[in-house]
Order: sequence, then C-alpha cells, then structure tokens
Amino acid sequence: MAAPIFLIISAQTKVDQTVLDVALESVRAAILLGIVGYLWRVGRDRFDQTRSGWSFIVGGFGLLLFGSLLDITDNFEGLNFLVVVGDTEVEAILEKFVGFLGGFVVIAVGLMLWVPSVQRLNLEISERKEAEDALRVARDELELRVEERTRDLEETNETLKREITERTRVEEALQIRKQQFRDFAEASGDWFWETDAEHRFTWFSDRVEEITGVPAAFHIGKSRLELAADQTEQEKWHAHLEILEARRSFRDFRFLRKGHDGRLQHLTSSGVPVFDAEGNFKGYRGTGTDISAEVKAKEMAAGAQERFMAAIESVSDGLALFDADDRMVFCNNRFKELNPDLAPKIVPGISFEEMLRDNIASDRILDALGDEETFIRRRMEQHRNPSGPLVQRRRDGHWLELREERMPDGSTFLVNNDITERKAEEEAMLAIMREAEIANRTKSEFLANMSHELRTPLNAIIGFSEIIKDERLGPVGSTKYRDYAGDINESGQHLLALINDILDLSKIESGTDELHEENIEISGIANDIMRLVAGLAQTGSVELELEVSDDIAMLHADKRKVRQILLNLLSNAIKFTPDGGKVTLRIRSRAESGYVFQVIDTGIGIAFEDIPMALAPFQQIDSGPNRRHAGTGLGLPLTKSLIEMHGGYLDLQSEVGVGTTVTVRFPAERIVRSPHGTKAISAGDRKVG
Repeated sequence: MAAPIFLIISAQTKVDQTVLDVALESVRAAILLGIVGYLWRVGRDRFDQTRSGWSFIVGGFGLLLFGSLLDITDNFEGLNFLVVVGDTEVEAILEKFVGFLGGFVVIAVGLMLWVPSVQRLNLEISERKEAEDALRVARDELELRVEERTRDLEETNETLKREITERTRVEEALQIRKQQFRDFAEASGDWFWETDAEHRFTWFSDRVEEITGVPAAFHIGKSRLELAADQTEQEKWHAHLEILEARRSFRDFRFLRKGHDGRLQHLTSSGVPVFDAEGNFKGYRGTGTDISAEVKAKEMAAGAQERFMAAIESVSDGLALFDADDRMVFCNNRFKELNPDLAPKIVPGISFEEMLRDNIASDRILDALGDEETFIRRRMEQHRNPSGPLVQRRRDGHWLELREERMPDGSTFLVNNDITERKAEEEAMLAIMREAEIANRTKSEFLANMSHELRTPLNAIIGFSEIIKDERLGPVGSTKYRDYAGDINESGQHLLALINDILDLSKIESGTDELHEENIEISGIANDIMRLVAGLAQTGSVELELEVSDDIAMLHADKRKVRQILLNLLSNAIKFTPDGGKVTLRIRSRAESGYVFQVIDTGIGIAFEDIPMALAPFQQIDSGPNRRHAGTGLGLPLTKSLIEMHGGYLDLQSEVGVGTTVTVRFPAERIVRSPHGTKAISAGDRKVG
C-alpha cells in the first residue's frame, strides 16, 4: 500500500517538478525572445554601422532561445515532434552545445565585432558632436554678428530716416518761411530794394509800384538823395550819407520823395550793407515804406490835439487827466487857477497823492485839519473808486466840487468846479427856507391858538341865526328876515367848515395833531358816509355805489380821521360829477397790498399837468372869477395829509372828460383780522340814484 502511495507521491512530485521547470524555462524563453526582439528592432533602427557584430549578438541570443525551447520540450513528450532530431542524446547535444554554448560563443563573437564598431561609432559621434558644437558656436557667433550688423543697419537706417525726416521738415519749414516771407511782403506796406557800391538803385520789387504808384524803373540808376524832395534839410542828409560811407546799417530813415508825376510822398527806408566772400563792399539791401498816410494822420491828430486843448482851456472847470499809475498826463490852466498855491508844482508826471499831501501840508483843505492821515486814506480810496461828486472847503474861502471818472484803461479824469457862488446861493436859499418854515410854523401856531377865538363867535352867529330862521321865539315879522337869517346860518356853517379845515391842516403842519387809533369796522363807517352824502348825490342826480370785498378786515386807525378822509373824497367826487354820472366807493384789504379805498367817478376829470395843483393847499384849478365849483382847495391836500399821518399814501389818476380815480392805501400792518369778519355790505348792495 505504501509503495503505490510513494509511487503516486513520487509521480506527483515529478509532475510538479516538471511543471515548475517548464514554467522557468518558459520565462527564460520569453525573456530571451523579448531580448532578441528588442535587439533586432533597436539594432535595425539605430546601429546601421555596427550591423555585422550586432547580427552575431542577436543570433547568439537566438541560439539561447532555441536551447530553452528544447529544454521545454524535454518535459513534454507530446512536444517532441517539434524537434527534427528524434534522438535524446542528439537533442541533449543540440540543447547544451548548440543552444547554450553556441549561443554564448556567437554572442562573444558578436561582441568582439560590435565593441570596436561601437568605439568607432562613439568616436565618430564624439567628433560629430565636437563638429556640431563648433558649428553651433560658429553659428551663434555668426548670428551675433548678424544681429549686431542688423542693429547697426537699423540704427543707421533710423539715423537716415531721422535725417531725411529732419531734412524734409527743414525743407518744408523753409518753404513755409519763404511763403510766409512772400505773404508778409505782399501784405505789408513794404517793398525791397538793392543798391550798388555807389549807392545807386539797381533793383526794386514790384510792390513799390503797387504801394506808391511809382514804377520801379523810375528809381533805377538814381541815388536816394537824387530822389529826395527835402534836400534842403542838410543836417539830416549829411548824417545819413556819413552812415552810408561808413557801411553801417540804418533804420527808419525818413525823407520826402517827389514821384514821376510830381506828387510828394513821405517815405522811410531801412538797409544793411552787403559784402562778398572776400569782404568787398557790394552795396545795400533793404526795405522801404510809404508813410504818407501816417504823417497825414499825425498832422491831423496834432491839429485835433490842439483843438482839444483849446476846448479844454475854454471850459470854466478845472480838468486833469491821471494815467493808470496815477500820474498827471495833462491839465488845463483853470485847474491851476483853482489850486493857486500848488500851481508851480502841477506838471505832467506829478502823482495825485503828492498833490493831495502838498495841499494838506499847506492847510489848504479845511476838512482835513486835525486828522490829516485819515483824510488822506479816505480821499485816496474815493479817488481809486469814484462814486459821486465830492465837496471841499478851501482855506481861501472857496468851495470846490470834485468829480472823478475812472476810464477803461485805468486812467482817471478829474473835474474841479468852483461852486462858491452856488454855495452862497444855497445858503441864502436855506436861510429863506428856514425863515419861511419859521413863518409857516408861526402861522400854524397862530391859527391853532386862535381856534377858540374864531369858533366861539362863529358858533354864536350860527346858533342865533338858526333860532331866528326857525322862529323858535316867535315870528320875526317879515319873511325876508327869516331868509336873511337862513343865509347867515348857511354862510356861518360854510365858514365854520373852512375854519375847521384850516385849523386841521395847520395842526398837521405844525406837528401838534395826534392820532387816536383803534380797531374800527369799516363797513359801518362806509354806511354812515354813504348816508351823509346821499342827499348831495340826489340833488345832482348822481348814482352812488358801494363795493366791499367779502373778506374785509378791521382797520387800526383814527376813526374820526378815516371818516373825514372818506367824506372829503366822496363829496369832492360828487361835486365834480355831472348829472347822470356815477360815483363808486370800493374797499378791499390784502396782506400783500394793504388796506385800499378807491373813489371812482365819471366826472369832468383833471388834466395830467394840473394834478400837482389839485393836491396843493389853497389851489383851485378853476380859479377864475366865474368858476363853476366853489371851494377852498383844502379838501384833497387835507385828505392827503391825514393819510400820510397813518403811513399811507394817496394816488390820483384822472383823464379829462372820462373821470377820476383816487386810491388811498393804508400799510398792510394796519390790517386787523377779525375771527368772525366785519363785512356788513356786499358789492353793489347799496345804490343811491
């Protein structure tokens, strides 16, 4: 039992050993096959020069591969058909000697052949590399030289470009300058000329004929002296000829020339000497200009200057002109006469401040005494920034009015006017006005003081005449007595109203009248006034209308004076409105326009030029003995004064045959707003006709 098991184990072991050997031989064969394939491919692609030795090496490894294959077949009986030789010994010989030993021998022979070839090849590669390195160095040097040469060529090219550009620019600039020179020459009033060494003209530009009208040929061969018409001015020509003989440049030499047509022309010439390369004098080149118009303009300006100075001297005011640096340019004699002590120093070039300080140092200006420097500072500021006339009182008793005007160029024009006589007249007028004011005040005070003395007997006359007229104590007998008493009463009432107006106006003028102000409802006052004048309106068949705005406010004013204002205006309007006319009282109050009353009538109207007379006291427009409307002329002036006492004003607009509108405006601050309103009559509510 053990023997079979051993045999089985041995057989198994042998099988396992065979498999292992086959595996190892197969790996060896695969490695050799790979080496052979790699060497064949590499040797074929890269080592053409060592192909003989390399072929032996590949063949040797092929023999080793062959031996490995034989060794594999030994382990598989079924594979023995792969071997041509069937004898095992022969197979062993082939495997050991041909496969392995032959392979190593062939590899050795191949190495013997390949190594020298490789050495030669390496030597050739090394030499080739050295040659390539040398070639690369040479190429780099060549490229460097090429770069340097290219850079040099580029720099040279850029330099040439710049030079060409600069030359082109210079040529263009030269052409432009030439064109500019031609343009200037054509546009200017100059021409060009040349002379020879004898100073005779040899050439003239065509411009000379265009400008002067004298042909160029007229000048050729002649000297400047021969063309001149002012040769008698020997000193001038002698100096010019000396310059020419000295070969020096000259500028703006002026002379008078007589043309081919006999016409005289004022010319100016400038020139420079011309020398050749050896320094020999060849003549002159230069320009000429016709200055006839300039000379004529200067002559005209000189004449105008003379006329201007004559006009300046003829005025009664002192005149002086100071330049932008505040120095005198000129002054007339009257200016010196008004400053007699300073006259010797008043010359062109003296500054305004010097004149001012000299006047103050000599105590000529009384207003500066005691505070001279402050006065100087203030006066200089007024001088630099003039704003109006100044008045100075001088030590000699004269009064001067100074007016200054700043010119656009910074100069200052000063006008001194002696107003001594005017001052005396003004003082005399002030004295007269003061006397008149004193007389007027005395009159007003007298009338105010006489109010009791005038009214007491007048009231008695009015009262007793009314008793007689009404026959309160019994019949007076004749009816004529009663009519006389009525006339006396009416005249007394009229005289009392006149005296009241005079006394009221006198009190206002004397300042003794006072306002007794309160918050008043205008609607009630308007109603009362409309009722008072209703009878007068009915008598004249005049329609009355009252218009009051819906938001009418209360007015803070003197109630009695407001009544008097409205009564005067309405009575006056009714009086001057013909039958069938209309008088309207319009009342409104606005915060922006104030408290406004307007009395509008369709009456006879007033001419525009007569309105000031209508507003003056004791003046009547219709003042003849046969005037149609009675009155003292105090109604409107008194009303105007009463309004002005309240800080308001009266405006009267009228047109003859159309009517008159009188507007009374109280200041807005006199409006008093009532929480419930005060309107009692709406627009058009009350009409009387």
